[in-house]
Amino acid sequence: MTGHVRNDSIIRQFVSFLGVGGIATAFHYAIYIALVELGGIRPYIATGVGYFLSTFLNYYLNYLYTFRSDKRHRETMVKFFTIAGVGFFLNSLIVKIATETFLLNYIIAQLGATGIVTIWNFTCNRLWTFRKK
Repeated sequence: MTGHVRNDSIIRQFVSFLGVGGIATAFHYAIYIALVELGGIRPYIATGVGYFLSTFLNYYLNYLYTFRSDKRHRETMVKFFTIAGVGFFLNSLIVKIATETFLLNYIIAQLGATGIVTIWNFTCNRLWTFRKK
């Protein structure tokens, strides 16, 4: 079974992805809100910092629990962080547009960004990073 993800259902994986993502998202939001509220940092910058830091926790938990991967970290980390890099850009861009163009509350903006980026991350990680052979 070396080099691929165990044969798990997409539903189990998505539910696990949401659970793992919930932990990483709570970490992200805590950093995000603290930077905006306590640090006075613009939301699109604060969310980038929170997203970046939470990505490490997200990788580790997804590797172990969601995709139950036995692939080498050298391979999966590069792929995971490539996808996370695109997610980082999308997340920050959505928050910037929502807060600065549409003048939405920064938490509402982040909720929308989280929904969109979650679909991106799950789909790409399932099909590329942890793809079954």
